[in-house]
Amino acid sequence: MGAFGEGGGFTDADVTRLSLVKRLVDRGRSLEEVLELSTSALAAALASSADREDRRAPMLSVAQIRQQLFRAVLRLDLPRAERLLSCATEALEPEWLVDGVLEPLWHRLEAGWAGRARRGPSLEASLLDALVRTRDAAKGAPRVLVGLPAAERDELAALFAALTAAVAGWRVHYFGPGVPASELALAAKRVRAKAMVMAIGRAVGLDASVELRVLDANLPERARLIVAGPAAARYRHVAESADFAKTLRELCDTLGRPVSGQ
Repeated sequence: MGAFGEGGGFTDADVTRLSLVKRLVDRGRSLEEVLELSTSALAAALASSADREDRRAPMLSVAQIRQQLFRAVLRLDLPRAERLLSCATEALEPEWLVDGVLEPLWHRLEAGWAGRARRGPSLEASLLDALVRTRDAAKGAPRVLVGLPAAERDELAALFAALTAAVAGWRVHYFGPGVPASELALAAKRVRAKAMVMAIGRAVGLDASVELRVLDANLPERARLIVAGPAAARYRHVAESADFAKTLRELCDTLGRPVSGQ
């Protein structure tokens, strides 16, 4: 697995095929039957289904979703980005969406932001923040807080961690830069969060050790602390009870599928 945002475990062809299988099974076709079909046969079977909604809105390929979502973010087109993410969420399992869409999108945006992360909040970050806040979780879905070190100004790692949690089915409370760890811990208690994700990017010279110790000591008893991002492994000695996730896929796997009301 590559570094956070640097590719996933499935190819585009794999994810497209799996999404076709999922949609046909969701419509009542047997898994054994559809697994015997080629990708082109799967697409033909889906196209011939009686679902009128799908006839009006043909399924995009994973590569098309990824490219169009990237363009929507750059153009600050929130409605389009919402529609594309909803389409991907409906068609893909969370793991496939993370591997095929979010990881590559994170990598492309990070490359574009290189050298300007310290210039203050970007408009793209504001759109990603809005995208996180518009995601609907199932009734009773457990809550997760996502934050970043107070001195960190590059929000990409945290925003993509929040998106990952959202598509995995969690109810996300996202906190941007400048929020002290003590306030994050207090917020976790107030909303009865089941997990706290501290996202740590690639910032040079940043030390989040004190903040992680504060969170480790003050989170609610049953709330898991997850340290995520490219620099996560650097802090294994600081918060030994925490989980660590270097990639978005690792974060998705670590969070797991939430159970409503857990």
